Amino acid sequence: MIFVKEIMERIPVDDQSMEYKQIVQLIEEYLSLKCQHSLVLDTIDVTTEKSMPIMYCKWCFTTFDT
Repeated sequence: MIFVKEIMERIPVDDQSMEYKQIVQLIEEYLSLKCQHSLVLDTIDVTTEKSMPIMYCKWCFTTFDT
């Protein structure tokens, strides 16, 4: 399912039909419920001088609030 989501997200949002967006949402919901999340706390660079923390699942790459 993770790979399907990655492939489907390659289509620009402006080119996605409502049905297409619903399928992506259903995949995200499925992953949220079925993935045995393994959370990773990391930082990302916002600018060259500023970074911010991010938490995500190392399996499905879903992001979570830090």
